[in-house]
Amino acid sequence: MCEISSTRQHVARTRRHIGRKTAAYFHLPCQIDGTSYLQQCGRTFVLAPGDFAVFDSTEPYELAFSGSFRQLVVQVPKDWLRQELAMRGFVGGLRLDGRNPLTRLAFRYLRNLFDESPAIDHDLHAVLLRQSMDLISTAANAAITEHFGSASPSRRALTARIQRHMDDQLTNPHLSLDEIARVFAISKRTLHEVFAAFGTTPQRWILERRLARCRSDLRNPAFASSSIMEIALRWGFNSPAHFARSYREHFRLPPSLDRKPI
Repeated sequence: MCEISSTRQHVARTRRHIGRKTAAYFHLPCQIDGTSYLQQCGRTFVLAPGDFAVFDSTEPYELAFSGSFRQLVVQVPKDWLRQELAMRGFVGGLRLDGRNPLTRLAFRYLRNLFDESPAIDHDLHAVLLRQSMDLISTAANAAITEHFGSASPSRRALTARIQRHMDDQLTNPHLSLDEIARVFAISKRTLHEVFAAFGTTPQRWILERRLARCRSDLRNPAFASSSIMEIALRWGFNSPAHFARSYREHFRLPPSLDRKPI
């Protein structure tokens, strides 16, 4: 967490800038004073005092400040927050309305934690940070439901069932859109519409979930004796070249550099 105060400015993060970095985070700017504008994934939001947003450091974005401003900015590991979000495959660009009670609660908690952090014991501070992440994910899920929840209850229930099925089948290298559509008696067009509401595609959702599982195993000492390809095969990849390329594109480093040292 850090507090930023400055004057009028414009920030643009392009693919060229992103290519220089390896870390993947969600950034959460909490607007304290002034007004800011955020654009990502084709969505534009205005942040007033009390609002905060979620945007992805690995996707292009623009920030604009019309005058003097102050923000508390929280940086959260992307893999962690994504697993906690109701909208799996979320790629950023979300505003949390400061008028929402959950947003207000999260905002106050984060500001108080930041202000009091110099006086808090290090171990206790780590516990409080983990609690703040739970609060952030709860507030973000409420915003996701509000922003993307225009679908009918039956469509939302269908989406949840599809995602559970896909999660259960990640180890199946033959998992296909045809098979998923058949299981749920829907067309592939409907399947694409379900994930388009979340700003992604079913293929991309499956790929990112598989990559996240592979990364978890690579960093787990319990799988230190497994080769990188054994782990990739376990999670449905059947091409070493495709796995290595996808891993590097998604996490900005090769899988060999992401193994936890023994």
